[in-house]
Amino acid sequence: MVSFPNCKAKIHDRMPVILEPKQFDECLDPEVHKAEQINALLKPCPPEWLESVEVSALMNSPRNNRAEVLEPLKTLLVPPKQR
Repeated sequence: MVSFPNCKAKIHDRMPVILEPKQFDECLDPEVHKAEQINALLKPCPPEWLESVEVSALMNSPRNNRAEVLEPLKTLLVPPKQR
């Protein structure tokens, strides 16, 4: 499932739906099939749940299946929420 992006940084025109744990049962319930019920789940998660970081261009190929692909580069695109 995908939703509209909610990040301040323009990365992509859609993103995966990220559910709260309390929404898991409803999402997996085969009896939930009305558009209103499904659309209620297809909303962007709060932006404070996410942190956007630039990663290597190695990310663009599935052949690069190694941990360093996920390591952030120097620049944060959207800084983490101030605590």
